[in-house]
Amino acid sequence: MFTAGHLAANPLPPGIVGALGLGGYQLLADIAGVGAGRLGSQAFLLVAADPDPALPDAGTQISLHQTRLRDESEAAAYVQLAAQLGYLRLSGYRLAPDRHGLRSRINLVNPATGAIAATIPDRAGGRLLRGGPGASQLLVTAGALPPAG
Repeated sequence: MFTAGHLAANPLPPGIVGALGLGGYQLLADIAGVGAGRLGSQAFLLVAADPDPALPDAGTQISLHQTRLRDESEAAAYVQLAAQLGYLRLSGYRLAPDRHGLRSRINLVNPATGAIAATIPDRAGGRLLRGGPGASQLLVTAGALPPAG
């Protein structure tokens, strides 16, 4: 289904890139159609939607967009989260994007129950007033999910 280098071969569509002001980005990781991208101080997850012949191609989705990284450890957390999500996809979990403006929330669907096991928000939580979870917290959540099936 997803081969090595999937996101490199299927880059972001020009409309999404232009809307976020990204002229070119670094692809830091690409595992089973889930990647971590970066441009300067910005970091984000890239997720290729699961193919469904009944639906039009959803393309590559941007999720967990963070406009300003504090340090390199935050960028490393994005790579680790992309690897964990890719592993979960390969083990049977389904990644279901839910378009939310220019970005997408990603729902991790447990194949045994069909229930949403976790949700990756469309953008990273702000630091003021302790916003939503960041990549590090989501990595802990994704790592604690039970095996698929």
